[in-house]
Amino acid sequence: MDNVRLISLLQAIPLFADLEDGELMDVLRIAKPVQHEPGHVICRQGDPGECMYVIQSGEVTINIKGADGRPIPVATLKPGDLLGEPDMDGGAALAVGGAQTVEAVFL
Repeated sequence: MDNVRLISLLQAIPLFADLEDGELMDVLRIAKPVQHEPGHVICRQGDPGECMYVIQSGEVTINIKGADGRPIPVATLKPGDLLGEPDMDGGAALAVGGAQTVEAVFL
């Protein structure tokens, strides 16, 4: 995804909405594009919250562990959603890539 489209994606996210274009470019300078294959565990509850992902394409399922130990889906993140420190504090047990490759910007 080119910088113009990434800036548009970031501007649509409330966390970044008030930043000027130059500030958004600063964010992009530290960003690293990543891909996760379907079913890949991106993070688990209790992992250190050292980063954030902006979902560019694909879906990420957030699961909690049920009483029987099986995962229970509680949310699905789509393009433009954030995954990471701000969103994982609610007790989500597992963030797993959906049925297609997930492309994200790692911040």
